[in-house]
Parts: sequence; C-alpha cells; structure tokens
Amino acid sequence: MSIFEAIDGVPYLKNRYYVIVDTDNVTDTMIEDCLCNSLKDARKSLDGTKVILSYENRKPRSLYGIDKYTHKEILNTIRNNNEWEEEFDG
Repeated sequence: MSIFEAIDGVPYLKNRYYVIVDTDNVTDTMIEDCLCNSLKDARKSLDGTKVILSYENRKPRSLYGIDKYTHKEILNTIRNNNEWEEEFDG
C-alpha cells in the first residue's frame, strides 16, 4: 500500500493534515510542531488574517481544538473561497 495518493494527478502524502488558524493566535509551539519553519513560510489568506499550517500523522497537542483538513479538503477550501485566492476571469 502506497503512502501517496493523487488529486488531479498530483501526488501527496496521505498522512499529511492541515489546520486553519487566525494569524494572531499562532504560537511558537504551533510553528515548532508543524512542517513550516516560520510563520513567514506558511500559506496566508489574502488579507493575512489566517494561516494554513500542516503536520503529519498525529495531531500535535498545540493544535487540539482546531478543525483538521485532509489534502483534498484544504484544496477545496482554498479553491472555493475568495479568502485564499483571487478569482480569475479567463
């Protein structure tokens, strides 16, 4: 059994999960527990008020109480919400 799956032909790790956190609520512990090296490296909403953090396997204690998303779910959130991407006409 592979640890990879594909969405739209792009492989990703099945054991990677994502959370959306208000930027003001991100702690140093959250950054240490997640895959990004700093808050600067994390994906932010267009207005900068929210950030997406990712982790693998078990949810870190610092993220308890925050909804988790699979790769497919976070992509749908980004693609279907003007908070994360501007709409393109074309």
